[in-house]
Amino acid sequence: AEQIFKIFFNLGFEVAKNGQEAVNMAQAKAYDVIFMDIQMPIMDGITAAQEIRKLGISTPIVAMTANALFADVDRAKAAGMTDYITKPIKKEYIEKVLKVIMPAS
Repeated sequence: AEQIFKIFFNLGFEVAKNGQEAVNMAQAKAYDVIFMDIQMPIMDGITAAQEIRKLGISTPIVAMTANALFADVDRAKAAGMTDYITKPIKKEYIEKVLKVIMPAS
């Protein structure tokens, strides 16, 4: 996914190694969008999204998951995630989500 962001979208990005680090990063700096892997060590993406929302941070959070079951998507949205994309991550998935959550002015 990192290469897709860099090559196709020329976006700057930072990578959290785990969910707790993602929460810390979201608290320390304003981001335009957060792409959150659901399965991360220390704190999973669902919990990390919930913690970010508890902090009052409204940055769009996009779940990245291998599970596209309705229950998984509902869980992600209930945790405060804005949208989701399924793995394997493809350029088209990212492009579609970015157009929805960050429309061009």
